[in-house]
Amino acid sequence: MRHPGRLAATLAAIWLLAGAAFAQSRQRSAPAASPTAAQLAERRFALFDGMEGWRALSLAHGEAMAPLSAKLDGIRSSLAALKISEGVKDPKVLGALSQKLEAQRKAFEDWKKELLEALYAGRNSGQPLAGAAPEARQQFTALAEKQAETFRQLAHRPSFGGGQLDELRGRILRAGAPADLDGFFDQLQARSAMTTMPLASAAPAVYGPPADFERYQGQPASVSAEAAAPVVRAQPLARGVGPITFSDAPPSPAAAPVPAAPAADDGPLQGRAAMSNKKSWQVELLKRTGAWALLASVGVDPDTFVASLTGAESGYATDATSWAGAAGVMQIMPETARWIMRGVEYKRIAREYGMTVYNAAAMTATQIQAMLNRDWRTNILLGILYIKDQADSFVGYARQAKVSMEDKAKLMMNMVAGAYNAGPGRVWQALRRLRSQGVSLASVNPSNSLVRIRETRNYVSKILRDYGARLFAETRSENAEPAPARG
Repeated sequence: MRHPGRLAATLAAIWLLAGAAFAQSRQRSAPAASPTAAQLAERRFALFDGMEGWRALSLAHGEAMAPLSAKLDGIRSSLAALKISEGVKDPKVLGALSQKLEAQRKAFEDWKKELLEALYAGRNSGQPLAGAAPEARQQFTALAEKQAETFRQLAHRPSFGGGQLDELRGRILRAGAPADLDGFFDQLQARSAMTTMPLASAAPAVYGPPADFERYQGQPASVSAEAAAPVVRAQPLARGVGPITFSDAPPSPAAAPVPAAPAADDGPLQGRAAMSNKKSWQVELLKRTGAWALLASVGVDPDTFVASLTGAESGYATDATSWAGAAGVMQIMPETARWIMRGVEYKRIAREYGMTVYNAAAMTATQIQAMLNRDWRTNILLGILYIKDQADSFVGYARQAKVSMEDKAKLMMNMVAGAYNAGPGRVWQALRRLRSQGVSLASVNPSNSLVRIRETRNYVSKILRDYGARLFAETRSENAEPAPARG
């Protein structure tokens, strides 16, 4: 052999090339790494957020787009129903969740195409968008996307009411080109139509209590020993619990038929069967009142949160009564119950389900307490209405806090549970303290109670720990592969 060195070098080069090709082949064929639970939660939030403006655009066109609005509500409800626990690390479970999220994303993209076709046909005498000239199709799509994005941003701003909100919707819909909506919020600011005082850059001050805070009524639903003397007098928030607005996300299935309400007492149901009946009633009311939508919009699993809160309050015992007089499944104080029962929403929902509509004005505190210990359907309705009111008050802070989706959910539960235990006045006081100290919500530990009362700190911590454990178990259960059949 004349050139043994050259032959060896050639063989070595061939070996290296073959090895590199094999490695590339292995890399291409290897499955992609499963995303983490935190990444999946962020993906879900981004998808919710993207849907927000498109849903508002569809709703703004009224009855003409009602079927499509309802269809998107169904997609969003399915998306919110996914259980995503931060503690889950099983690649198979995470992979199953990722596939479900991707299916919802594709469903949303298909829905957007349907909406664009329907909007274009409505403006152009039935002509399909697909048949339009490319330039016209591109311009129309760009305008719709800009309108949806403006609606999305509006949903993250302070809530507008009545005629002012109608005016803003009209201005967005009247835009003839994307450029017409450039600087939309700058114009509102110039007109002093929007408040932008931040809570340490976390949320606009409009989400706080009214200016006449000393007259603000704020009592807890249940009551702790240290919170027995409220920061301010009497009842919970005076705002009524109304229907879901275009800015709420995700929607509750309001179009679903009203099921028969469960019996007013446990009857023959005992133990787990009775608890299951009560939990099902809670889920139904969470969706009917809109509380489910508000909680889910910031990553909270509403069913699991309320189950954890109720477990901490009474363990679902109908006859539970605290030293302070809080009564029943959700430990409602008689005076808090009296205020809620005077509201329109309580009476409307009670009639809707064929429940007894109590005349709170004619009942003594002792009579109300006895009712709360007997009629657990009404007890749960009052508790859910209270939770909805607090969620409506604090959702702005959670939405705008510059933290992960997981921490947004914890902040939301922290504030709602704190208000439930110590009263909303204590939570507002804590938020004001943070603002005065220049502390952002992004800087606080969301697992630690914002309210400094010791019992409330323990209460919030207990609920968050229980919530995490429940959600972890539910996530694994709902996304685990079925066991193989035994042959």
